[in-house]
Amino acid sequence: MTLSLLAALVFLFCNAFFVMAEFALIRTQVPRVEVMQTHGTAGASLVLKILKHLDSYLSAIQIGITMCTLGLGWLGEPAVTHLISRHFAAVGFIGSHARLIGAAVSFALIMYFQIVFAELLPRNIAIHKAEAIALVISYPLEVYKRILQAPNWLLSKSAILVSDLVGVPPAGEAEQIYSEEEVRVMLGASQEKGLLPLDRLLLVENLFDLANLKVRDAMVPRERIIYLSTAQSWSDNLQVIWASHFSRFPLADPDLDHVSGLIHVKDLVGIDNPDLSKLKRKIGTVQDTEPLQPLLKSMTGQGQQILLAMRGARVSGLLALEDLLEEIVGEIHDEFDAPSAWSLHGSLQPELVDLELRGASSEECVQALAARIQTVHGIDPAQLIQAVLAREAQLPTAIGKGVAVPHARLASVSRPIIAVARSLKPVAFAAPDKVPVRLVFLILTPAAAPLEQLRILGRVAALVNNQTLLRRLMRAKNVAQFLDIIRTTEALVAG
Repeated sequence: MTLSLLAALVFLFCNAFFVMAEFALIRTQVPRVEVMQTHGTAGASLVLKILKHLDSYLSAIQIGITMCTLGLGWLGEPAVTHLISRHFAAVGFIGSHARLIGAAVSFALIMYFQIVFAELLPRNIAIHKAEAIALVISYPLEVYKRILQAPNWLLSKSAILVSDLVGVPPAGEAEQIYSEEEVRVMLGASQEKGLLPLDRLLLVENLFDLANLKVRDAMVPRERIIYLSTAQSWSDNLQVIWASHFSRFPLADPDLDHVSGLIHVKDLVGIDNPDLSKLKRKIGTVQDTEPLQPLLKSMTGQGQQILLAMRGARVSGLLALEDLLEEIVGEIHDEFDAPSAWSLHGSLQPELVDLELRGASSEECVQALAARIQTVHGIDPAQLIQAVLAREAQLPTAIGKGVAVPHARLASVSRPIIAVARSLKPVAFAAPDKVPVRLVFLILTPAAAPLEQLRILGRVAALVNNQTLLRRLMRAKNVAQFLDIIRTTEALVAG
């Protein structure tokens, strides 16, 4: 009887091994194991071999699970029943049913241990430590599979035949292919667990977003193009060069709709009163509706630093390689750029951030933030609330994607004040995309500085246009983390 119980425990342990092996192999990511192989991790090569022929190994595992389950029932149930029934036999009124009761209790106990210790526990361990478990089980699994080579071959071929009949490919042939959205979700999960820095995640997000951008999204618009002209004197053109600090200029002949080429400043060195028409280089053109991503390869491959963006036959803007790169890495500053004097992160105060707002209406939300502003800055909340709600009544300030930016200009405000609320429940702002508002930026600016308000609204709009940022902000655990997310993102997204 003791031997039967020991054999039952062995079957229970083996069942747990096979279940753990099955889930670990199914959950293991091939790229991760390939990285391990590159680093010389022991067992990685064997795991890759197993994953390449996964259907065959899963068949062997199923044989093992079936044998262990049958063995556990065959040896375990009689042994446990015998131990239990002899205790019930001494009880007079149930003694005649001791065998039946013992069998029922034995079945329940064996099922409990089978489910908990041979199914659920090894499954949970394998799911959370898939690659590590795969490395551990690979060698014993390989030995076991070779021992059962013949029956495993028969069962594998039978399974493949049936799979072909029902149109399902074997497990080893099912490729792990992920959509862009699935990759975004996986990267986001990695960032939340601390495996990927937020700035690196945002770079990847920007690369994905690049595929959806057009030339017009990155170009300098026509009215802001700085150019040289054959209709101007050399002294006038020289003033343009000195004032802009650029190295390349379109040459208008005589206006922007008749650009004849490109002037590079280094071609002008040492020449007095140069003839720009003789020094011009070729300049490429592209329609402003063209996708931006292919230009990254073509411009770098052909050494093109700037292109004229066209709308039909008319110049609509200028696209520089730097503008294209800024869509990926954020704003690029050189030695001539003035340092940024304002940032959203620098204007946010921890005391003006409420991550657990409970107001259900826009008015309650504004009142809650007004109370915080009064505490920190001493501004009359009644005046603030009246001005903000009056502006809201004229034109709703929800900008979509679950964000609202109620704002007002006040004479009592000497510098911009920004308060932020994250609501646990949707706030009743009239959103253009019908997405419930849960994130609110209340913006107050001096009445005499309308451009301040426009700049802040533009910065907030640019930031919240990034879905990764919004997800991070909605999941931030505290105010410090919330502000750090904005700080990290601002340079990459709102440059």
